[in-house]
Amino acid sequence: MIDGNYMMQIDTMVGTQTSVATLKTEGDTVFVDIDAPVIGRRTSEGKVDGDTFLCEGAFDVELLGQVAYTMCGEIDGDNLKVVIVSNMGEFNFAGTRM
Repeated sequence: MIDGNYMMQIDTMVGTQTSVATLKTEGDTVFVDIDAPVIGRRTSEGKVDGDTFLCEGAFDVELLGQVAYTMCGEIDGDNLKVVIVSNMGEFNFAGTRM
């Protein structure tokens, strides 16, 4: 089961940031809510398959405009690993269930 709240460490261009990610599933749909200092609060909807999920979306960045992204994640016990790929780069998240 991937549902839960996770304390995250995010490697960004401005250093390591701490945030909280909340995952909730409904059937094969996953809702991922991430509150991160660099991007603010973002909620993405995607598909879940067992312990893995995939979401796509976009957010606005001041001076840059809209940034599209793909988010891939995997749960292993109480550990969460996420990779977000966008035109701003690749960001690796690691978290632990709270």
